[in-house]
Order: sequence, then structure tokens, then C-alpha cells
Amino acid sequence: MKNKNFEIRFHPERGTIVSIVNPNDAVEMNWCDPAEGLEWGTVINENRETVKRSVGMKTERFEETDASGVTVWSNGKLQVTVKRFFKATGNFVEEYHVKNLRDDDLFLEKTSA
Repeated sequence: MKNKNFEIRFHPERGTIVSIVNPNDAVEMNWCDPAEGLEWGTVINENRETVKRSVGMKTERFEETDASGVTVWSNGKLQVTVKRFFKATGNFVEEYHVKNLRDDDLFLEKTSA
């Protein structure tokens, strides 16, 4: 995925971003560092009170073009779709859509890593 402001590379099996580089940056600084475990957009499913019952998110689908990328993760209970694209201004945008695949109530908690 690329435009005049960003060159973005994905890990196709995980659907995460492994490189965000400004093509005009002389030192080509990468805002991600997969060697250090710093991949952008990793979706985790962890309930601190019931970690033993947590079911990890698996990548179901990944698609990429020059202008966009879509990743779908699921664990059979929850499905997360991430759409990444460039606005006409050149800004990079991510949209996260969460779908409950079961009849139970679903409660989301925003946490910091």
C-alpha cells in the first residue's frame, strides 16, 4: 500500500502492518519494528479474568491493493474487520468493525498496551 506520504507493508499471514515509512525520509525510519514485536494493528482477545477460556484471534482473510488493505480476524465468537486506506488528502485511515458472532452479550473495553 503506498501513496505520496506513506509506503506501508503488511505481514500477509497476520494482516498486521510491519512497515510504515515516509518515502521522502532520507533515513527511511520505520514506525514499526517486527524484530522487536512492534507490528501495527494486532488484534488480541484477552479477558484478564478468564484468560484460560480465551480463544485467540486467527486471520481469516487479508487483501491488499496499492490504495487499501482489509484484514478479517475471528475466534468463532468475535469477528474484527480492519479496513485501511488513504483519504484524498493522503492521510492514512484505519476503521475497526467488531461483530458478535454469538447470541451472548458482548462488552468491549478500551485498554492501553
